[in-house]
Amino acid sequence: MNSLPVIASAMLVLLTITPYTTEAKVFEKCELATILLPIVRDLNYTNPVELISKVICHFNSTTGLNSSAVTPVQRPPPPTTPPRRTKTTRRFRHHDKRSRSSSSSSEKRDQPENTLLGLFQLPSKIVCKDGKDLCHLECSKLTDDDITDDIDCGKALLQLKEESDDNDDDQPSFFECFDTNVTSYLSDCQL
Repeated sequence: MNSLPVIASAMLVLLTITPYTTEAKVFEKCELATILLPIVRDLNYTNPVELISKVICHFNSTTGLNSSAVTPVQRPPPPTTPPRRTKTTRRFRHHDKRSRSSSSSSEKRDQPENTLLGLFQLPSKIVCKDGKDLCHLECSKLTDDDITDDIDCGKALLQLKEESDDNDDDQPSFFECFDTNVTSYLSDCQL
């Protein structure tokens, strides 16, 4: 009795009824450079390979070029003030109640108000439906293996930042990559 056709049929049935899931992808730097180079050239940067080298270096150090990277951004802790001295027990009890309620509000402060999502670490509080919805998409779309929507969203965010002239601390810092030798960083890529 030949069980191979039965096993093959069972596998085919399992594959057809299994829902399609999109998974994360870890990009190679040359693969990402090939994707980003035409986009950067369209933006008329004077040296697109230099810019891409710094950008890929930065995202390699922050996300490992992983499209599913998620980084919670914590609010800084509130300044601490010494407790006030009280003279009566009643005030002390009242003060104690306030300190408990303020501790619950400090617990809320410890939870992230913003999350940086995906390969490009786009801020959820601005770009997706959980926030201001700049990019008109679910946050989960920024952590899958399809980075075309991430690229479009990143362009929209850059345009918004250019228009607002806002000096936001959430902007990525490329300091760790300024010393990168751009001629060697992508030298093994055929660009």
